[in-house]
Amino acid sequence: MGGKGAITRTANMWDVAPSIVQKALDRVETALGGQFFVTRVKRSGRLTERGERFVVASTHFLDVWSAMIEAEDVDNGPPSMSRSVGRTAKT
Repeated sequence: MGGKGAITRTANMWDVAPSIVQKALDRVETALGGQFFVTRVKRSGRLTERGERFVVASTHFLDVWSAMIEAEDVDNGPPSMSRSVGRTAKT
């Protein structure tokens, strides 16, 4: 995939149009109140400081979520937010 940019590679990975990935990124940036990339040209997508912090935080979140799912009994399925909140409220 040598010369393709991150948005195109991501689009190919998920089998969607690059414009879909771009719109999703725009929505996330808008929802979180800031731009994640300094530039978004063909082969470059340098992260802003906010973007770098987002990568670290989201990677940590995914690691924790994966550990929670692995720890959950397979028959019970993934942990439910409502079950977690309910248990927290009762303690």
